[in-house]
Amino acid sequence: MFVEARPGWVDERGHAESIIPGFGWHDILGVREKSLEPGKQFSIHWGSVSFSGTGLLERFEVLGNKARPVAFAGNNTPIAFENHFGKGSWIIFGSFVGQANQQEPTKLHPLAEILAQWASLSPPHLKATPLLELREMSAPGGRLVFLFNHGTTTGRAQFQRMLEKQAKSITELITKQKVTPTSTEFNVDTQVPAQSVRIYRINY
Repeated sequence: MFVEARPGWVDERGHAESIIPGFGWHDILGVREKSLEPGKQFSIHWGSVSFSGTGLLERFEVLGNKARPVAFAGNNTPIAFENHFGKGSWIIFGSFVGQANQQEPTKLHPLAEILAQWASLSPPHLKATPLLELREMSAPGGRLVFLFNHGTTTGRAQFQRMLEKQAKSITELITKQKVTPTSTEFNVDTQVPAQSVRIYRINY
């Protein structure tokens, strides 16, 4: 699990916790807040990757020497820690990455790839025009593949994935077009109109 700065800071009534991260999160994350510097703008170094941080810089005290630093602020201050707790792995990041990305949007923020690799996720086999989004939903009986075009012009999407089993039928729900299933691989090369969607229903 990944969390940004100050999780569990206050309760539902707005009362601040005495330890931050609060509500026992310090035991799970292996650190507690040591100090906080608001209004900071700085560079972040995570492995061989660098990106900007802004808003605040949270400094941590390691509890029990189990959590290890994985990212550092420009002055070599540890800003992100990974801790193993129970059956999972947890990362706390002492700033707000999304705030900087909102001010200066990037096509693909480096943190997305870092966290995908950390979670052992494989990138989808997708080639698409800008502003085209892929989403999927799966169930024992099949799968839905969504291709959203947020752009103002028609976009092209080429997507490929291995299926859990041989498909019995594949239908694009917007155009009602049938796709002939040939194997346990789903391939689509389609045009998605501006501000529209294509939805492929795959039945097993």
